[in-house]
Amino acid sequence: MLRERSLEQRVADAQVIVVATALDSAPAPPKRPGDLPEVMIRFRVKRVLKGDLADKVITTRTPTAAAEFIGKDWVILLSPEYMAGKHQFAECNWIKAEPEVKAILSKDAK
Repeated sequence: MLRERSLEQRVADAQVIVVATALDSAPAPPKRPGDLPEVMIRFRVKRVLKGDLADKVITTRTPTAAAEFIGKDWVILLSPEYMAGKHQFAECNWIKAEPEVKAILSKDAK
């Protein structure tokens, strides 16, 4: 039986975690004919909470409507696979998760 991974597990697994503002979006090209529509969301990085990231702008792919993201701040967990360029999907958490993510990171640093 599959269980949802906790935020602590997802934070531990992320190579990079950033706080970023969603700027705009564009339709994502389908990976294969018949795929459901997805969008590319462009984010401006405000701060890095974990790892190293020189980029000031990142782009993620999502099936979620772009209007849910644009103009809002998000805590984005970037996996090692995302950082290696294997895919463009990233976990986006509402900005209210930032204190909890910071607490997890500070606990892990001790």
